[in-house]
Amino acid sequence: MSSILRIELAELTARVATLEAALAKPPSPPPLTMPMKVLRILDLVAEAHGLTREQVIGKSRLGRIVRARHLAIYLAYATTSAGVQDIAQIFERDQSGASYAIRHVRDLAESDPATRKEVDAWLKNLLNLN
Repeated sequence: MSSILRIELAELTARVATLEAALAKPPSPPPLTMPMKVLRILDLVAEAHGLTREQVIGKSRLGRIVRARHLAIYLAYATTSAGVQDIAQIFERDQSGASYAIRHVRDLAESDPATRKEVDAWLKNLLNLN
């Protein structure tokens, strides 16, 4: 066997070994990106309120849906690096609507002990997920 063929065979053998090693260990899951975190919060809040993601994002003005929507927007803002504009886009709202939801939940939490307790529990659980 010529020396060139031996070198090429050695290089191919090394590449095969590298590929086999890479395939042997399972890939680690990708880190959650900011939109994925916001969607996860949306899904968790929707599920806790017996709603679907589509219902929370939708246009409904039913009190229980609006409450869940506002809570999810607030939690996304409070626990991620997402800005109001990013959150508004994910929730299919304009920036003023998302800002209102954040202020509304914050103000309710300051004036209503039950809301404060609920928000604190959500924040504690969501911050432990990260």
